[in-house]
Amino acid sequence: MAPVFRSSSFAGVLQEAGRFFANIQTRDKKAVIRFAGAGVYALYYYGNNILYSNSVSIEGGIEYPIYIGKAVPPGSRRGVDASDSDTCFALWQRLNQHYRSIDSAENLNRDDFRFKAMAMLHPETDLISAVESYLIREYCPLWNSVVDGFGNHTPGEGRFDQAKSDWDVIHPGRKFAEKCRGKHNSEESIREKIMSWRMTI
Repeated sequence: MAPVFRSSSFAGVLQEAGRFFANIQTRDKKAVIRFAGAGVYALYYYGNNILYSNSVSIEGGIEYPIYIGKAVPPGSRRGVDASDSDTCFALWQRLNQHYRSIDSAENLNRDDFRFKAMAMLHPETDLISAVESYLIREYCPLWNSVVDGFGNHTPGEGRFDQAKSDWDVIHPGRKFAEKCRGKHNSEESIREKIMSWRMTI
């Protein structure tokens, strides 16, 4: 077994980030101009789709997101930090991608969604993935834990033999998803998963 690193302060840092994130107000996409920064974000659903009636519940003042994600600065995989630059719009760009997916879906409306975003600068950008994982564990968002595929990108050349994601099955409309030729889950089975998840929360 390899040597095990332990940090007595790491859990506290994640909890601090979680408290900060919880206190951020949700915003309407239409009312917000482009902003700079990398970090983590969440989407909240306020529509009438009965499948999602529990995904927007509020208990004890806690509002539950339907999806949580991250946006890292360009070059982060190579150890290059661009998070402090006015030209880094990773959060804004990622949210725009998601809203385009929502616009493409035949049975979703962007007006039913709000978001919150938390920017992180260097050196905190090194914690973006850890904070995202922590928030997903804390809130268990439906589109992270049960309905897979919302954050998918267009498959690379020659990779359309894969199956359509569960998200694309119940929210048809994204052009790249319609090209996927693999055997996907049935809409009925996905709805059953969602209903079962609702019974456990």
